[in-house]
Amino acid sequence: VMAVACVDAPGEHLLDDVAGYLDAYRRTAACVLRGDTVYCLMPAQDMAALGEVAAQLTVRLGLRRRLLAGVGSRVGAEELATSRRHADLVLSVLRGSGGAAGASATIDDVRATAALVELRSLLDDQPQLLVHLADPDTRLVTWLRLRAGSAPGRG
Repeated sequence: VMAVACVDAPGEHLLDDVAGYLDAYRRTAACVLRGDTVYCLMPAQDMAALGEVAAQLTVRLGLRRRLLAGVGSRVGAEELATSRRHADLVLSVLRGSGGAAGASATIDDVRATAALVELRSLLDDQPQLLVHLADPDTRLVTWLRLRAGSAPGRG
C-alpha cells in the first residue's frame, strides 16, 4: 500500500491526480481517498521499485503543493491492513522530520524511527506501562522516551 498526503492543505483533486499519474505511467493501482490521504493498492514489486514510484510521484505532482508519500510493507491480501498501517507510520515519520516537499520513503527506510513512533503512541495511550520509570535502575524506558522525542519528566 502506498499512502500519499498533501502537507500544505488537503488537495481538492489529489485522488484524481494520483490515479491519473499512476495510469499515465502504466502503473496498475486501485486508489481511494480516506480523509486527507490517498491510498493506492499496487501489484507486488520489490520495495525499491515501489519507493521509486513514490519518489517520482511526489516530485512530479508536487510542483504546486507539498506532497509526502509512504510505502508500507509488501504483503499478501490477508495483511493489507498491516501494509496500510506501515504506510501511515511512514507518513508520520516524514511529517515529524519536517516533511520536506517531495519527501517519500518506504517502511524499510524508516523502520527504526517508525518503531519509536509506534512505541510513543503506545506509551501515550497506555501510561501504566511507564510504571518502571519510578525505579532509578530502569533506564530503558527513559532512553526510549527520549528517542521518541518526549521529555524525561513527562508522562
